[in-house]
Amino acid sequence: MQSRLEYLLALSPLFLLGGPIGPVRALTPTIPLVLMIYVITILYYLNSNTLRVGAVVLISLLLFSQIKTTSDLEQTDILTFQSESVFTDQIMEKINALGVSQYSRYRLIVVGSKLFKSPLTQHGEVIGHTHFDWDNSTNVGNNQRIHDFLQSKGYTFKEVHSDDYANAIQLAQNADMKNFPSASGLKVFGHTIIVRLQ
Repeated sequence: MQSRLEYLLALSPLFLLGGPIGPVRALTPTIPLVLMIYVITILYYLNSNTLRVGAVVLISLLLFSQIKTTSDLEQTDILTFQSESVFTDQIMEKINALGVSQYSRYRLIVVGSKLFKSPLTQHGEVIGHTHFDWDNSTNVGNNQRIHDFLQSKGYTFKEVHSDDYANAIQLAQNADMKNFPSASGLKVFGHTIIVRLQ
């Protein structure tokens, strides 16, 4: 009875870590290593050579798939971070060119969202999304996340409220703004900076 319980205990984490939650929620190369430890444990408790061979084949396929998935997701994370960093630098260069230097006196409002896609990036519930397209359906759009990202890079602007965002949408439409990085994609209205995305 005890060996059966140990066998089930060894199997359960394998199924949990091998499911879709593992690679999506945890970007770490340790997942395949943890799986390997449980493979060895399971093989230890199998009595039949046929079952051992089958387990080796099936779990080896799972391990290789998991390793590739983890690698693809880490690559996606790196590429999306680089893309939004470059895009943020473009926005800040344009703001600086307009003579804005004391950022904390201005309210930066981004209207719309932007996806960063490439043939090497994966997209899922979490993976592949950035600060520029995560919360577009909220009453302030993506601005809270975008401001957090900007602050991590040393740029602090005034907080955006729901009425600010609603006014910015109206201003962007009335001013016939195009999508950034076009020349009319970023405009300053008093102490409010509006960036229009798709």
